[in-house]
Order: sequence, then C-alpha cells, then structure tokens
Amino acid sequence: MCPFSEMGCDGPERRQRWAAGVNRLTVGGLACGLALLAVSCGGSGPAAGGPFNGKGSNLIETVCDSTPPGGVVYDGIDAFQNTGGRATIGRAALVDPRHLRLLAAWVVPKPRNSTLIGVARGYPSASGLASTAPGNQWQRRQRLPGAVVGHTRGRDLINIVLVVKPSGKVVGTARAFDLYYRAGGTHYRLRFLHGLKIWVGHPGSC
Repeated sequence: MCPFSEMGCDGPERRQRWAAGVNRLTVGGLACGLALLAVSCGGSGPAAGGPFNGKGSNLIETVCDSTPPGGVVYDGIDAFQNTGGRATIGRAALVDPRHLRLLAAWVVPKPRNSTLIGVARGYPSASGLASTAPGNQWQRRQRLPGAVVGHTRGRDLINIVLVVKPSGKVVGTARAFDLYYRAGGTHYRLRFLHGLKIWVGHPGSC
C-alpha cells in the first residue's frame, strides 16, 4: 500500500522519489503522523488551527541528493491543503540551514490525479516535468513571495517547490522548512518536518 496515497502517489512518482534519494526516517510512532505545524508568526505561540493545517506530506523525511559544484537541486515532494479561503503566502525559509541557501520557491496546484513535482538537479522546467511529473500544472505556478491561493477542494493539493544551492565544499543541510502566510488577517507559519541534505559532487552518506 502506498504511504502517499493522499498525495496522488503512483508508480512513476514513487520511483522518482526513491531515485532522488529520499530517506524515510521513522521517529517513534510519528512516521505516519501529520508533519505540518501551524504556528503564529507573532510572539503569542501556536495559532489555533491555521487554514493550511490540513492534509499534506505525512512522513518525517530527509531529501538526500547531490549536484555538481555551483549547481542547484529542486525539491517538490511536499504539498498541503488550504482548508479556508483566500490566503497570501509571504515566503519560505529553511530551518537551521548549514551551507545551504534557498534560491527560489513556488506553489503549484496539484489536482488529485496528477503527480508531485519531485526532486532533481537544476531548476524545474515545463519540458522536463512533462515526463517526470505527469499531469503537473507547472504553467500555473506562483512564485514566492506574494502567491495567493484559494480553498482546495476534495483531494486536490498545493505543491510547494524549493530550489536550493549548497554553499559549502562538501554538503549543505537544513532540518526543515517553514512557509509564512496570512489568512483572515492572521499571520501563520506552516512547518514541514522535511530535512535536506545536498552533497557537492558525488553523493555521500545519506
């Protein structure tokens, strides 16, 4: 049984994720728990259920990949639902980055029967994604900051895609990443418990 069934997992997508070196890390009984936390951007602590606190990636995981010196990797294996109304996404940010920079981020609509963008070297492109992510809607992407998303219906999702670049000589890492957004006059922070480990040159230990 595919653990990503809520995200439209299919054969090609699953193979793509394994090829990209996605390590699934089981932490107690939380491997199938929700990996998204909605937290207020202010100092008042966690918000009471932000609208992005819905279905999405449900595994605690680390993406492990490599790129030539000076190269980049795109990561699009996470998604979420907007259970509320219109919301504006401010920015994405890496959590505890070490020798790793976030260069760009987009949100992309993901209909129920389409495939997640996945992970690969370089920047995502319409021509490349046509074969690696069937049914994707890259043409409807919105770049952060300033992306505006509406309510997601049924099992539709919103795919979040990052482009990162290791700035060190060996490996760049991040523990997780955050998505900052505003909905109904309230600011929220959505955390994806999804680490990154990008090697420079040949892949190292993942």
